[in-house]
Amino acid sequence: MNLPRLLLIADKFTDEQVAFKVRNAVKDGVCWVQLRDHMASSDNFDVGANKMMRDLIAIDRNVLITINSRITFAAENKMHFHTGLHGPSLFEAKLVLGSHAPIGVSVHNGKELAVAVNNRARYVIFSPIFETSTHPGVPGVGLEVLRKVCFHTGKMPVLAMGGITPEKVTSCLSVGAYGVAVNSSILEAASMFGVIQEFKKVLPGL
Repeated sequence: MNLPRLLLIADKFTDEQVAFKVRNAVKDGVCWVQLRDHMASSDNFDVGANKMMRDLIAIDRNVLITINSRITFAAENKMHFHTGLHGPSLFEAKLVLGSHAPIGVSVHNGKELAVAVNNRARYVIFSPIFETSTHPGVPGVGLEVLRKVCFHTGKMPVLAMGGITPEKVTSCLSVGAYGVAVNSSILEAASMFGVIQEFKKVLPGL
């Protein structure tokens, strides 16, 4: 299947306030959500993910839901999976989920990118492109590095992440990014609906 070009990272989704915003984001047009909560216990993650899945599918039966790091949950529910520093390696994930399972990987440097490419990830999230509100003072790698990443991945989709706003999407796409992954720019927006509509204007196919 073709991946959507806008991915909402639902960080700390087990918090009901965050979950409320995520549900509204899907109502407002987001069609790809990654459930991530590195601080949640396994039980809390599973309970929260089950509830979130039911809620989001009730809103949009075509919504794509990806599970971050919790490979047991992803395997049991036959879901798309995403991994990175907090999860199993891509190789380990494929041993559990199957060699053709749709698995994405977060990468931050050339070494991690090479592993993702060599092990045929479904897509990569590369970050940080720009400075982010969650890591103030940490500079982004910039568009030229993103250009090189996109060149070396070939046809593998690259999602740009880190300080992404609707105004910065076109520049990311111009250097080869397939789409963008965002968190605070949607979930902390004064008007989520307005921001999501702005993303739709600049992302093809949304």
